[in-house]
Amino acid sequence: VFNIIIYNLLGFPIPPLNFIIASFGALFPDLDGLDAKLKHLTIGKKRNGLVIQPFEIFSEMFHMLFGHRGLLHSILALIIFSIIFGSIEWYFFDNLILSLSFAIGFFSHLLADMLTKSGIPLLYPWKRKIRLIPKKLTCTHYR
Repeated sequence: VFNIIIYNLLGFPIPPLNFIIASFGALFPDLDGLDAKLKHLTIGKKRNGLVIQPFEIFSEMFHMLFGHRGLLHSILALIIFSIIFGSIEWYFFDNLILSLSFAIGFFSHLLADMLTKSGIPLLYPWKRKIRLIPKKLTCTHYR
């Protein structure tokens, strides 16, 4: 939803591929979590034994090195991965619109996580957690 709002504010149309890339960007920061959606993404069919999980090794690596809500939940990671994807896109397509979609999705994830009680290390490597609202006002899950 945040992606659609940003696109409308910037006056960009929302082609399906841009929406898919923005959704990928929104899932990307959680690659450092054990239950990351992208970690479990499979390509191929299990019946013929040819199954690839392209993000599994990256997810394990990021979790082992930085833990959940570490480096990948920061402006530094947003900049690094936007530059990487932007460079690839510029090289092959002489364009940056998909990289912008990725960055918008990534930023929307960071913004949403800053609305939680635990916050995120937005200015990593400075590990202080940043929240947009006080702990007393955030929602808590009751069992």
